[in-house]
Amino acid sequence: MRHDQSLPEVVTLSPIDYEFPSRELCQHASSQSISVATSELSQDAFLSWLLAWADIRCSEKDPTLHRAGRSFLNALLEMHGEILNETSNVELHQQYQGADIVAVIDGRQVLLIEDKVHAGLHSDQLDRYRTILTEGFPHCKVLPCFVKTGDQSDYAEIEAAGYRLFLRKDLLNVLRTERRAGVTNAIFLDFLQHLEELEEAVLSYTNRPIGDWSWESWKGFYKQLQLEISGLRWDYVPNPSGGFLGAWWYWKKWRDCDVYLQIEQGPLCSRLVFRTSRERQICGMIGTKSSRSRGRG
Repeated sequence: MRHDQSLPEVVTLSPIDYEFPSRELCQHASSQSISVATSELSQDAFLSWLLAWADIRCSEKDPTLHRAGRSFLNALLEMHGEILNETSNVELHQQYQGADIVAVIDGRQVLLIEDKVHAGLHSDQLDRYRTILTEGFPHCKVLPCFVKTGDQSDYAEIEAAGYRLFLRKDLLNVLRTERRAGVTNAIFLDFLQHLEELEEAVLSYTNRPIGDWSWESWKGFYKQLQLEISGLRWDYVPNPSGGFLGAWWYWKKWRDCDVYLQIEQGPLCSRLVFRTSRERQICGMIGTKSSRSRGRG
């Protein structure tokens, strides 16, 4: 498969510098790295590459990719009530002070993107990155966005930190629209195919027997249950046999116990689980996260 545009370099990115892509960069953008892009660094590279095409200097290099880059960037900006100018300059930085992707737009706006595939948050990274950019670009408006192509049960912590959510369905909508509009670039289409395969896997619970469900099938099932059952949460539960994906809801107090309903990955079954106050204290003492201890009752 021919790849006619390179991925941008890490550090400071500008598509004006990519007129002569190297063989190594093109290989990095090949289906071997994009179509199995479980790595956040691979996804960072693609999203940065696409955003770089929004720069006005790319308008004549490849009009379809320029339009696609603008569409993606505008979709992110619109969540903050902003919009891209027709002649905007876009300067990209990867891993700026630890932040995944930073896009400086016309020297006035700074788009902060925290990019995740399947990983969760660690420590206070969202607040820290926002503070770093506010101090590093004092004359710019910082616009934080959380882009995730995998799935998780709850996004309350992210929204509380002031980040706008841009999830797989949102990215698919942008990329599919641009494919219909005429984008034929191999890097673009490889990444879109990867996302579509992931989406198909998550929705496979609708057309496969339960015994054939994959990890992603269970995630899709739990996501659907969240739309129908108020307060349901799901997560990975570790145990000596390798762990499972579980879901919990209908929490109640009964005497000295927490009582809730639970579903476990595997043969479809449900449990009524009791947790005493003593068990809660032990979990707290050993530092067990509540989302991972619920299934141990």
